[in-house]
Amino acid sequence: MEGTLDVVLEPEMRALLQTARVDLGVQGTTGLTQLVEGGLDWHRLVDKADWNETAALVGYHLEAAGLLDAVPEQALSRLLTTKLEQRVRFFFFLQPELLRVLEGLESGGVAIIPLKGAFLMNSVYPDVSLRPVGDLDLLARDEDLSRAMEILGQLGYQSKSGDGPLPSGAIDDHHHCPRVLSPDGSVELELHRHVVRKRTPLFFSIEGFWERSTMGVIQGRAVRVLAGRDLVTHLCCAFFLDRRR
Repeated sequence: MEGTLDVVLEPEMRALLQTARVDLGVQGTTGLTQLVEGGLDWHRLVDKADWNETAALVGYHLEAAGLLDAVPEQALSRLLTTKLEQRVRFFFFLQPELLRVLEGLESGGVAIIPLKGAFLMNSVYPDVSLRPVGDLDLLARDEDLSRAMEILGQLGYQSKSGDGPLPSGAIDDHHHCPRVLSPDGSVELELHRHVVRKRTPLFFSIEGFWERSTMGVIQGRAVRVLAGRDLVTHLCCAFFLDRRR
């Protein structure tokens, strides 16, 4: 058809796109099987999956489709190691710290909305190892930032630079306070007042996020969570800005 741009993707990229979801369905599983049977450069596929942080998803869908025997040993080891590392980090570090911080902030009267992985790991993914989480991102109202940072200090959080007390929470046009570290240094935390900076064309009033937020549950604890439309908005902004950088 005139005006149509035909894009031919290499098999490894097609496999990556095929597995970049939680549920493949029958058609998706059939498509993945055909790609594997057609031959893949596994080293290239795993490299791409690592860069896009979807290696655990690739391994998950290969296993569900009964295709692990087709994966060379070295590539399979990399996929399974990523999955194990993400599971261990979540259960032994991120999850306990998230619950401790939420309890501390709630007790201190600070309203919080967990963002990105802190919420998605507990609600969207069937296995916590499928979504990498580098740090904890929490949204607080602008007027609560100073109080929230004070509470984090009481919980043992330290400035990432390690050169003094935590900042007060007063920030300029940035959308989050400086990153802070848990007492043992294993978890980084970003306290947000917005999801984008003020001095950007993407900026909008964040109050709608709070007005549309609902109550959800993380490990038996009731927490405030973003409405579906706002969750998608935030993820799109985060993806765009991350790839732009």
